[in-house]
Amino acid sequence: MAAIIAEDVEKSLFRLSRSARASVEEIQDRVEATLINQGHVKTAHAYIVTARARQARQAAPRSSRRPTTSVQEDLRGPPLNMDHGVRRSPG
Repeated sequence: MAAIIAEDVEKSLFRLSRSARASVEEIQDRVEATLINQGHVKTAHAYIVTARARQARQAAPRSSRRPTTSVQEDLRGPPLNMDHGVRRSPG
């Protein structure tokens, strides 16, 4: 199903502009329209909400951004300066 949606979005973008590159917003609009046209209205709504949230995060000043969960998990891991048992040879 995803491949069919992706193909329809690609065809739509190709018809839109054969000479210029599509902007992120144009691609998002085409994905949204394709999802709706194929009857995936709830998915289209979730896609819109997610895209707007991402845009808002990117527009926020860098100092106010929170690290992602995976980064937070990495920071809780073992210390980077732990002894790995590697010894330098004198010389």
